[in-house]
Amino acid sequence: SAQFDIDASDRERLVAEAESRALLGGDGWGTPAARAHQRVSIYGLGRTGAGLALQLAAAGIGTLQLSDTSPVRPRDLGPVFIPALLGMPRDEALSRIINAHGYGCQVRTRGRWTQPDLAVMVDYEVANPTQASFLATHGVDHLSVVVGEVGISCGPWVRAGEGPCLRCVSLARRDEDPCWPGIAAQQHARSVVARRGEDSTLAALTATYATTQVLAALAGRAVAVAGRVLTYSLPDYALNWRDVAIHPACTEHNRRDLSGGPARRGGKGRQSPPPDQPDSEPEYTRQAA
Repeated sequence: SAQFDIDASDRERLVAEAESRALLGGDGWGTPAARAHQRVSIYGLGRTGAGLALQLAAAGIGTLQLSDTSPVRPRDLGPVFIPALLGMPRDEALSRIINAHGYGCQVRTRGRWTQPDLAVMVDYEVANPTQASFLATHGVDHLSVVVGEVGISCGPWVRAGEGPCLRCVSLARRDEDPCWPGIAAQQHARSVVARRGEDSTLAALTATYATTQVLAALAGRAVAVAGRVLTYSLPDYALNWRDVAIHPACTEHNRRDLSGGPARRGGKGRQSPPPDQPDSEPEYTRQAA
């Protein structure tokens, strides 16, 4: 049985996941066993990103690579961060929390990481274009989450080299408003200097939904936010869907790696991070065979 591929200390904790999947047919331990060997990178660890990371660790993901050196502030407290961690870098604080839960998840913070199976970007105001381009160039599938003033959006899910990407979204916004590129640049610059707080309920809703999308993608199932964006908005936490499409002026989704094939994860070995993102764009290294 696949249960023996899971550390003994984690088997009892993950028995619910195994039993529920056994009801669907097959070896229920197959899903937890697969998750134990999967690796997810998360950029941005406010309430939404931290909640996502904690849920993925609880679900049995084997390795989380966390990136956010911002200090834990009072507005970050609850339901993940606690007062004793105030002032500590978010990635280090979250690593301590996950380890304290005893989830058996390996947590890496900054430094030289191994290329992930997928990544999640949690940005403020607008998706980070440099980071999105970095992930696409390295062939990493990624999910965009954006914290806005009165809502949080989840999506689109971007498969590197295929379908609509975040540049497609930006170009579509430019078509609607020619001033959008300048507005987006200002919003991104403002968000880097002063990251806003996150409504606790919006953050919890989005973190949970993002978790379902990440787990679906890792299992090879359909991802609901592929080519779509889901937004939860205040004051009543209304849910809204918006479709996105490949923009004719966008070439990002047709990027090719140096071998001439479509850019996909696990392609090239060492790559240097963009110079303006030293902490949030770690150098990837090929995992030893």
